Amino acid sequence: MMGLGSFAPRAFTLIELLMVLAIIATMSALAVPRIMESESRWRVQGAARRIAADIGQARTTAIASSAPVVITFTGTDYTVTPSHGSKATVVTLTNRPYLVAVSSADFGGTQKLIFDGRGVGSANGTVVVAANGFACDIKIDAQTGAVKASELRASSTGKGAQGK
Repeated sequence: MMGLGSFAPRAFTLIELLMVLAIIATMSALAVPRIMESESRWRVQGAARRIAADIGQARTTAIASSAPVVITFTGTDYTVTPSHGSKATVVTLTNRPYLVAVSSADFGGTQKLIFDGRGVGSANGTVVVAANGFACDIKIDAQTGAVKASELRASSTGKGAQGK
């Protein structure tokens, strides 16, 4: 019989510790792909919002300066070039935080969108950004300057910038 002053130390057995580690490893293996998928979705949506905002800003700049502003898209970036002497801005989408690619940009057969001094675009168009199986379309109305990013969708264009 044990007295009040004595106690038996209790500890976890090796088997119990290994079981807990196995459960944690299994849960992590299930969670990591979902987290990575969520991150890809966030990156595509964030890049689409950035492009939409920059297109709107370019139109506003064209109106405010009464001078054309050109936006040129490539597979990895886009450049906003005001014609009134301001420095061009290059946004590289394959860098952090976006890590996406411009899978297509079409404005009447060209990858350039030009807003004249009245804020009217050169042509209606669509820009598509994609990464890791997800894509988002950004549609631009040349006359009104309206810019709308579509809902995220599954992409058939492959891995995008992270798959390089």
